[in-house]
Amino acid sequence: MQKTIFGTDGIRCQMNSSYLTKENLSKLGRAIAQWAPQNSRFIFGSDSRSSCTTIQEALSKELVKNNHLISDAGTVPTPILCTLVE
Repeated sequence: MQKTIFGTDGIRCQMNSSYLTKENLSKLGRAIAQWAPQNSRFIFGSDSRSSCTTIQEALSKELVKNNHLISDAGTVPTPILCTLVE
């Protein structure tokens, strides 16, 4: 069985490990951008780890390139993001 990098509330892996790299984040952002309907809105929230900025920047860059809208909720608990998207 293949190991997944996705947890219940997002990607779960240490930054710059075997597969969580800037290059792979760009690929993931590109895939999400192509999958999402045109002009979709995305909201980012993070915890206080320093890697959050790198992750958000890599994903956002690809989403914006494909005309998606980005919002940043800043450092917030996960349940707040759930409330913001409802």
